[in-house]
Amino acid sequence: MGNQKPEQREAPELQNRVVLLNGFTNEELDLVMRAVRSAVANPRQLIFAKTTPTSIEMKLKDLLVDISQDHEYLRKNPPPEVVAARDAAAARKAAAGDSAAAAATADKAESNSTQEADEKDKRSG
Repeated sequence: MGNQKPEQREAPELQNRVVLLNGFTNEELDLVMRAVRSAVANPRQLIFAKTTPTSIEMKLKDLLVDISQDHEYLRKNPPPEVVAARDAAAARKAAAGDSAAAAATADKAESNSTQEADEKDKRSG
């Protein structure tokens, strides 16, 4: 704690990595967010925010604390559409894993039967 800056001691939210965007279209926001996430370590720890008429008038320190607190609240209380999207993604991943496992099992069975046939041919020939 001794080497922390005073603002970090008074507001731990100021330690969060926040990307504040202003003046971008929604399509540009998506592109910027994807680019930043792909370029940093631990991208799930990033907080992205875009300015609003209210936020543009705030002091930066207050804005960062407000954004961090909102982010933490939403992390603990995700909106229903976010929960539904996460569940759907998990289901797709599980289905893909099941398909991959089934394909691997089928490939192994085919390989085993081919090896058995080769061994029979060797014995009989």
